[in-house]
Order: sequence, then structure tokens, then C-alpha cells
Amino acid sequence: MGLQERLRRLTGEDKAAEGTTPADRQAKKNELQKRLDALLLHRPVVPGGKVIPHRQRRNGPALEDLLSGCEEVNRLGSYFKIELRREGTECHGSRKFSELERLNMEAAALLADDARLSAFDSRKALFLDTETTGLSGGTGTLAFLVGLGWFDEEGRFVVRQLFARNFAEERAVLAALAETASSKRYLISFNGKAFDTNLLATRYILNKMENPLTALPHLDLLHPARRLFSHRIENSRLITLEEKLLGFYREGDLPGSEVPLRYFNWLRSSNPYPMLDVFRHNGLDITALAALTVHLTEIFDSDGGSPHYASADFCAAARLCQDRGRPAEACSLLENLSRSSPQKATLEARQSLSLIYKRSSHWEKAVEIWEDLLKDNPENLFAVEELAKWLEHRERDFESAFRLVDNMMKKVPGLPEQEKEAWLHRHSRLQGRCRREHYRRSHG
Repeated sequence: MGLQERLRRLTGEDKAAEGTTPADRQAKKNELQKRLDALLLHRPVVPGGKVIPHRQRRNGPALEDLLSGCEEVNRLGSYFKIELRREGTECHGSRKFSELERLNMEAAALLADDARLSAFDSRKALFLDTETTGLSGGTGTLAFLVGLGWFDEEGRFVVRQLFARNFAEERAVLAALAETASSKRYLISFNGKAFDTNLLATRYILNKMENPLTALPHLDLLHPARRLFSHRIENSRLITLEEKLLGFYREGDLPGSEVPLRYFNWLRSSNPYPMLDVFRHNGLDITALAALTVHLTEIFDSDGGSPHYASADFCAAARLCQDRGRPAEACSLLENLSRSSPQKATLEARQSLSLIYKRSSHWEKAVEIWEDLLKDNPENLFAVEELAKWLEHRERDFESAFRLVDNMMKKVPGLPEQEKEAWLHRHSRLQGRCRREHYRRSHG
């Protein structure tokens, strides 16, 4: 027995179909659909099958009395829209919104590992963050609040929130999102690739609607932020990045784990006051996305002396460039950093820079760095090892390589156990090559 036949038997449709015309059956389906819509809307059905428009229970103020928003209606129904505009001179922590207009799109493309972003205007970004009925996703999870951000024609940063006041308003919210996304060229989120866009894709499928986000190149800030700053920040939560990188501290912010409960309470009571914290939390997330985007892209333009970054941040940025196949950008970052005052990060920058020169066969520059490192610290194992490799394999100067390794092992007798075996092997190999070279010369 097939699935459709089982469903017809369970619902009694096979028996009900006996003695009825197709028109009768269609009318019955239409009536059932209207009743289902009414249940989802939490609205009564009046004679004629019409649905009463959404009205908030008047046991308190309406949403529009407390927020800068209003009810909107589109072809798929109604929803509540909240909107505010931030002037370019306004800040989120240490960052101004006007800085977003001058966004380095080459850097954005590097962060996203998507070359398409470099061709777009920074004003064509759509910032996205959702609040949902659950944190684990799944087909039963609804995105009841969709937060969006972008620049308007006057250069102000717009924060728009689309709120489904009940489950039935989801389709109208999805349609409103699609309309806004149609004029944008790329998407920016925080953990959106793993959660927000996947959830929205599911909702569009279930509602048999076309997903407007599928074709948009996507910069997810979570992963590059982790790559650039995990060496000095305990976790990669958005609120932590705000505090440590942007100097912005949220006071009385609603934990994300409490958001679903607030919405379910709203569905039962229509009390708007607990929802105010949800709207504020979502609005802060959108503005944080904008400020964090500026912070992550600007590091690639800095000369190494910016007060916004620690020296080790530039080393992390250079490693990211290397991983993305951009050695020239990595060199530029490390060269700027290596000119700063001596410190651990500067040492790392010089060592990393020398390896880039080595891989590109710029041996003169690489050797110069290794020799300078040895002048600063004769016990620098990295410099000794790289110089010994160069002397042995490139210059074929086995005696100089052996003296370098031999002197180092005498000066640094307490080598780490995991490295000692490798150094002993190198010492023995060079010693043997010196003997063979000496024998060849004397008997040549």
C-alpha cells in the first residue's frame, strides 16, 4: 500500500469520495484549508469563510505604541515592520557606520574566499540575522523575526526588522525578505552559513517559495574572525568580539537561549513588553555585524601601527592570506609589522616573512632575515636550521653548515626532547658529508 493510499484511508477520503463529484471534493478541501489557516492565525472564521484581520488583544499597549514600526501588507498577508536609520557619524563601539561605505571589497573577498565579492559596491551588502523558535534548526523551527541592514541613498545605515506576529504571517515575512534581497548583491552574517540561511532555505521550501538568498555570495564573519583573533580572545561569540575588538558592551542584553520562550509567551498573551528585549537584541546584532565587517577588512589596509589591532593579529592575517593563495598581501602585512619595535609578534613576522621569500626563491632576502635573527639571538633555533638547510642544499657548503649546527648544539645543550633527535641526525649527516667532501678533495 502506497503512502498516498494510506493517508486517504486514515483521513477517510477514500470513502468520502464515493458518490461525490470532483467539484464537491475541491470545495471540501478549500473549506478545510480555510479552517487550517484560521487555526494558524489564532483568528476566528466568520460566515463566508473570511478571516478577521490581525488585532492585538487590548490588555496592554500595541506594538506600534512602543516601537517605531507598523503593520505592513503584501500579496501574501500582513506582518509587523520595525525600522530605524543610523547616521554615518554614529558609532557602534569604536567604529562609525560611515566606515562601512569605504569597505575594502578585495579584503571582503579574501575573508569570504569568494572572488565575486571584489566586484561589488560596499553599499550593496545585505546584513542578516534571525531570531527563531528554536536553536537547533529543523523543519519545525520558525524564523519569526528577520533582522536586515543596509545603506540607503542618503548614506544612512538602515536596520529593518520583519516580525511574524503569529505562524501564519511567516509567508508575508518571507516575501518581504525576498523583496529586500532582490536589490542586494551579497550577504553578510555571523554563523549564517551554518544556521540562518539553512533555516530560511527550509522555510522557503516548506512554503513553496523561491529562495532569494541562494544566488547571493555570502561573507560569514564567524570563521574569519576566529582565524584572525582566536589567539587572544577566549571564544568567538559575537558579544565577545564586540567587547574585545570594538569596545562595545551590551547592558541588559537578552541571552539568545531565552528568545524562543519570549516569542511563545507573546503568542499566548500578546504582551509586547517581553518582546522589546528580543527586538533590541536583534537590532544590536545587525549593527554589530556592520561594525565587525569594518574591523575585519581594515586590518588588511593597516600599516601595522593601528591602535585597533594587536601585533599578533597581523601575523594571523598574513597566515590567512597565505592560505588563500595571496603571498603578496601576506608579505606586505609582515613587512610592515617587522619594522615595528622588537617583540614576540615581530619575531614571528620576520620568521614568517623569511619563509615566504624562501618559497618564492628570493634567497637573498630570506638569508638576510636569518642572519639578522642570529645577530639578535645566537640561539635562535629557527634561524640556525634555515641557514643550515640553505648552506647544505643550495650552496653545497657542508663545512659551514656543520659548524653552524655544531656551535648551536654546544651553546644550547638542553634542546627539547622532541627536537633533539632531529638535530642529532642533522649533525651526524653533515659530519659525514664533510668527511666525504674532504676525502674527495684530497683524492681528487
